[in-house]
Amino acid sequence: MLPGEIGAVILFLMAVCIFGHIWFCLVESVMGKIKSLFVSRREPECWHPILPPENHREEDHPEGKEKEGGQPEEKQPEKGYLK
Repeated sequence: MLPGEIGAVILFLMAVCIFGHIWFCLVESVMGKIKSLFVSRREPECWHPILPPENHREEDHPEGKEKEGGQPEEKQPEKGYLK
């Protein structure tokens, strides 16, 4: 092959790649617009059945809570750790 033919083949392959990239971006943007019409924009629900989202609030966590006498609750040491 002559150097001109090799250059022509490389230019053709580059043109195909550039066209493919532009086509991909175009199709993805159109699909994204269509998908946004059918998918709601609200926050997804909790995927695990153990804690429903309404039960997972900051007030349910013991950190920072005070006892009835006004004293903060003491944290229990975790098991398995040596001091």
